[in-house]
Amino acid sequence: RNDDVHVQSSPRRGCSMILWGAEWCASCASLREFVGEHYPKVQYKDIEDERAKYLQINSVPALQVGPSFITGLTNIRMYLAKEVYQ
Repeated sequence: RNDDVHVQSSPRRGCSMILWGAEWCASCASLREFVGEHYPKVQYKDIEDERAKYLQINSVPALQVGPSFITGLTNIRMYLAKEVYQ
């Protein structure tokens, strides 16, 4: 099992997506730039935001798709690529 991978329930197509990251996270910065260029409908939010503490996100970057979370740089990129081609 890869600890960088965490998916809670199954992401649903058509749901809004939020990329959670942090200013101190280097992977988040590169993913934020990539997502901004290729997936402009994905919102970006900082995990340090007061509201984020209620989401129980344990690692960043994390992609929220509806009530589900996908973590891990590679997993997020793969999920987004799959969403575009489906």
